[in-house]
Amino acid sequence: MNGCMQDAFNLGWKLAAVVNGVSGQEILDTYELERRPIGEQISAGAKATHDIVMAFGTGLEDRIKITQQPQWQDNSIRLISGLAHNYRDAVRVPHGLAPVPGPAPGDRAPDALLTGEPRRRVFDLLRHPGFTLLASPGDGEQGQLAVIGKAFNEIRDRFPGLVATRLISQEPATGFDFDCSVPDTAGEFAGRYSIGGDGRLVLVRPDMYVGLSVAMDDAGRLAEYLDYWYQKEA
Repeated sequence: MNGCMQDAFNLGWKLAAVVNGVSGQEILDTYELERRPIGEQISAGAKATHDIVMAFGTGLEDRIKITQQPQWQDNSIRLISGLAHNYRDAVRVPHGLAPVPGPAPGDRAPDALLTGEPRRRVFDLLRHPGFTLLASPGDGEQGQLAVIGKAFNEIRDRFPGLVATRLISQEPATGFDFDCSVPDTAGEFAGRYSIGGDGRLVLVRPDMYVGLSVAMDDAGRLAEYLDYWYQKEA
């Protein structure tokens, strides 16, 4: 059931983009590319349960031995729950990006508490049908804020109405609209995304998987990535 809902979530936003005329039909090919390996993982998770609970004809001692294999429990939980599912081997990203720590393209976007009162989380920022660009200025140097501001403007101009831009900062930042500036008083965001003082730009897909995570020096590559999804057919 969880797998089927994720199938629909993966395909739904892509179908909508094609129907609305903002994407070409070729993006629909990514559905099978991304979800077929997940279906195989779901089958593996079901088998892991079957081998223990419903393996009639197999002795209890043999079943217990399976559960005592190194990492069997952790691996089975991640398979059965779906937390192990990712698109790392299937997603397409621009070449030559500087490596950054934290969730990689194709990973589920982690949630994090931003403010306690009123309670607001990262997932609350993703409750819309488009991409979301989350930006952290790190130590808040003006140069980083300038890069973020330029990236926000470029994305808004090239992809109007398709990408929500959100600055997540522990300190108030001038020059950003109220709607796109999000306070981070809890401090969980940087830890969940492994963001240091240099800051980060994280582009999250409509299905809440990381599309791209880049350092400030690669901010200009965000539009290149989005061109793949939102390039209309000729």
